[in-house]
Formats: sequence, C-alpha cells, structure tokens
Amino acid sequence: MTSTSKAVAFIFFILLLMGLGLSYVFRLEYAGGSQYGNGSSLRADVNGSMILYESLEELDDIEVARIARPLEKVLPELEPDNTLLVILNTPRYLINRDPALSEFLEQGGRLLVSPAIGFDDLIEPIMVELDENDSSAEDEEPPPDLGVQQLNILTQSEPALTLFPSAVAMDAPREITWELTRSFEEHEDWETLYAYQDMPVIIRREIGDGEIIMLADDQLLNNRAMYKLRQPEAIHWLLNDRKLILFEEAHLGLAQPKGLAALMWEYHLQSIFLALILPFLLYIWKVSVPLLPSLPPAEENQRGPQGRLSGFRDLLARHISSKEILALCLKEWKASDSLRKSHQKTQAAALQQAQTFVDTPQRQSDASLRKRYQDLHQLLTQKRTKL
Repeated sequence: MTSTSKAVAFIFFILLLMGLGLSYVFRLEYAGGSQYGNGSSLRADVNGSMILYESLEELDDIEVARIARPLEKVLPELEPDNTLLVILNTPRYLINRDPALSEFLEQGGRLLVSPAIGFDDLIEPIMVELDENDSSAEDEEPPPDLGVQQLNILTQSEPALTLFPSAVAMDAPREITWELTRSFEEHEDWETLYAYQDMPVIIRREIGDGEIIMLADDQLLNNRAMYKLRQPEAIHWLLNDRKLILFEEAHLGLAQPKGLAALMWEYHLQSIFLALILPFLLYIWKVSVPLLPSLPPAEENQRGPQGRLSGFRDLLARHISSKEILALCLKEWKASDSLRKSHQKTQAAALQQAQTFVDTPQRQSDASLRKRYQDLHQLLTQKRTKL
C-alpha cells in the first residue's frame, strides 16, 4: 500500500469515527426527549411525564395513548364518559373555545389541564385577529367558553408542601404533597379542590355531563414528583376510574408522521412526480430497445480490412504468443473481404506462398517479428495489386 493510499484510508477512518461519535451524541440527546416541551410524556428528564405514562401502560385495565392529530379528528371517535384527556403545559387560549373539546365535555368527558405561562399573552392577540378576519365564521355560532382563559395565575416558589382538600372535594385524598410553582386566584365559576394559603391550586368546573380539572402547574405529575413523592392515591383520584387515558402531545412538539405521497399531495408536488416519471420511462425504453438499429449478423461479420499497425496492435493486445501471430494474421486476412470470393482461385498461389512463409521457422525476437509481419503484408498486397 502506497503512502497516498494509507493517508486516504486514515482520513476515511477518522471521518468514520467522527460520524459514529456524532450519531451517538445525537441519539443520547434525542433519547431523553428534550426536543419536546415541558410536560411531554416523551421526555425522560425532570420536566417530562414519561414515568406517569409508562406506569399507566403497565396497568392491565387501562389503555393509554398519545395523540398528535387535531382534537376534532380524535374526540368524535371516543366514548367521552370513559375517557380522560390529559393536556399539560398548554396555552389556555388553544382550548378555551375548542368546539370538539366542548362537545367532548358535554357528553361526559373529563379533561385534566395544566396551563402554560407566558404563551397566552403572545398567542391571544394573534388568534383574536385571525378570528376577526375569518369571514366564514361570521354566521356561525361561536363555541361555548370553557372559562379557562378568565383565570388569573399567580407565581409561587415553595418547597414540597402538604395540601389538604376543601369541603367540596369529598372523594379526594386526605393530603397530597406538591412542590408548587403557581396558584390561581379564586373565581366564582370554579370550585376549589385544594388550596395553599387560601389560593386555589386544583380547581374544577362542570361542563354538561363532564368536567375540567385544572392544576396550577404540572409539578404534581412530572417525573420528579413520580420519583420523589410517589402519591398513587392522588393519581388514582385524578384518573377517576377512566379506562382510556389520552395524552395530547401536538402542542408539545409531537407530529403525526406522514408518508412521501401525503407530503407531495399536501404541498401540491404532483407535477414534479410526473416530471420524474418521464425520464424514468425514457431510461427503461433506452435499456430495453436500443436507439440505433443493430446490424444483421451477416453484415456485422463483414468488417473492412484493418491497417497494418492497428491490426498488429489488436493482435498483441489479445496476448497471443509470438509463434502464433503470423499464422493468425494470415487467418484473419483470409476471413476478411480483402480476399473476395471472385479472386480466391487466382490468389491461391499467393496464399500458398504466404502459408509457406508463415510456416518457415525464424528467430522470435521483436525486431524479427515486426520485419516478418511487414514482409507478409507486402507479399499479400502486392499479389492482390497484380490481380
């Protein structure tokens, strides 16, 4: 192996190691789900809820799933009185007037929500402007207000606290431990289930046959709480004996996977697909049917005479021994159209003389071989010229 080949192999080896290292780093980064928002059941760090999700998966009598499709496509297919929908760390404006969510609650569904902080001030003006510019919605009756947007949220910073239920929460656990970061202001439309220093932290509102349970933050359900506090009674109370638990993940970064055909249809790329088919069909046609017609076998075998140097070079390229070169030259001469059928009888003597010349043993040096080849060529061409 030359020094250049060694250098190329070494560089390739280094690049391979770098590629493997980068892929390992990216795999470690994305394995923990840090690309998803806080509260996501795909996050394995303290800000996610993966422990809760995987714990529910281990229960035989409960079905748990993640949803990334729009709610109006998922909720009508469910049995609301048997379903708990979990939406953690969500902007309140996104769910406040959702028609599908309102119908889900009216029919007995249960919604467990923890609001996000800071997003509503950014999203609400944009959504209001979009609603005002939507001319198709002018004649439609707006969906009912769930009352989520009207709540005021206060910021807290407390260590793990022991909270006790209010008088209206008769079926709630006697106490829960919570590392609070936020709380609500009291509102007449909402019932307080748990409070800290007269500030609600878990509230409830009935909508039709269903209800909304709002947590001040998601610290009660995140991985940190599942690992340190371990409160199965509180989790069971929040589930409320529902058999289907759905974690809504679309707002946290989970996207519904789409195939290539769906993406091409969504972005109107059908013309590009047709344009790619045309060269492919041309390639198939070229491979199966040659563009130039092939010669018939008879014409293909009738090749014209080659020059002295080109013929000699072609013979040498075939790795023929020096003893056989002249004999093969004479054989090729007889097979070519240089010896036409009408002249075969008149050239018989010349061919016999050439055959005797070829059969005469001589020295096999390169110079001698080239000289004999030239003599043979001159012998045959002279005899042909005389004819």
